[in-house]
Amino acid sequence: MHRSIFASLIAVLVGIIAAGAQSKSVYVSHDKVNAALAKGGVLVTDPKVRDDIMFHVATHPNAETNKWLVSVVVDPKQSIEQRKNALFHLTSRKTATGDELATVYDGTTTAEVKKDIIFSLAQSKDPKALDKLIAIAKRDPSIELRKEALFHVGQSKDPRALKALEEIVTP
Repeated sequence: MHRSIFASLIAVLVGIIAAGAQSKSVYVSHDKVNAALAKGGVLVTDPKVRDDIMFHVATHPNAETNKWLVSVVVDPKQSIEQRKNALFHLTSRKTATGDELATVYDGTTTAEVKKDIIFSLAQSKDPKALDKLIAIAKRDPSIELRKEALFHVGQSKDPRALKALEEIVTP
């Protein structure tokens, strides 16, 4: 694990323990973070504590952090709130690539999370994000998600968006 991420995790955990937190159990099911937590001998289950850890990990934008945040978003064992929080951190730093967002979309089965991912794709400046929005608008099995993607494709000023809209409405 990247040294600064590990240091941030330990700082958060030490702060929790120093503040007299009753529970030292935090559940974070992602290999590298688990390894870091295990080194500290702490298991975390409290959602607030997990949010704090996620915040501190997300303050170190790099490919490893993005990969970890993607793994949280697509993990069905995580709560919807935790997954949406990870998506927020992934996209708020503007470091998520269109490919990462497409991976997150394809790896998620929850419509509520997918709707947020569609919004994130629409906010991305990466041309691959628009490609994924167009693909969702054309082929997603969910009519609601297709409509959501179509709305965002319609907001784009990219010439590919107009072409895709013409293809969708013209049989």
